Amino acid sequence: MPIAQPEILESLTVSDALMLKNNAQLEAVKFQNIIAESVTAKYSQLHQVVFEKCHLIEADLEATACSDAVIKDSDFSAVKIASSKITRLHAANNRMPGINLSDSELTDITFDGCNLNLANFRMSKLRRIKFTRCSLVEADFVGSELREIIFEDCELEKVNFYQVKVKNVDFSGSHINGLGGWQSLKGVTIDSLQLLSVAGELAGELGLKIKR
Repeated sequence: MPIAQPEILESLTVSDALMLKNNAQLEAVKFQNIIAESVTAKYSQLHQVVFEKCHLIEADLEATACSDAVIKDSDFSAVKIASSKITRLHAANNRMPGINLSDSELTDITFDGCNLNLANFRMSKLRRIKFTRCSLVEADFVGSELREIIFEDCELEKVNFYQVKVKNVDFSGSHINGLGGWQSLKGVTIDSLQLLSVAGELAGELGLKIKR
């Protein structure tokens, strides 16, 4: 599955946290080694932006339009990016537990080595996204649309998939346990080892009786 990668200029303007404010319009900008907890930058437009070794814990970036971006080696714990549109993002080696991406449109995104425990993707539209070596314990995808999504070598434990719509979603090679919403996951790809490990869950959710 081809995923469009972000196009980032080689020469970027190094900026500071003061540029992160409501209605900010930032292009070809790099934020590095910034600590700005609880910053508010709603309704912003970000294009060709890099965040490297930044700590934006509990920042509010609601209703952001973002394209061609990189986030690496950063802490985005409990950051709110709900009701946003994000296209062509590469996120690597980040702490993002509790990140809120609900009611958003997410397209052509790679998450590599990220902590996404308790992440909120509720009611979002996700297309062409690859999660690699990510932890998504108790992540929430309720009511979301998942199209062309790969979970590779990920920790998927107690993830909530109730009322999702799926097409070309692949769980194979990941650890899955205690998923909610199996009835909505018709057509999802799993491997033979995963089938053995979740047989009891499937039987319970489908109301099957197992004769011993």
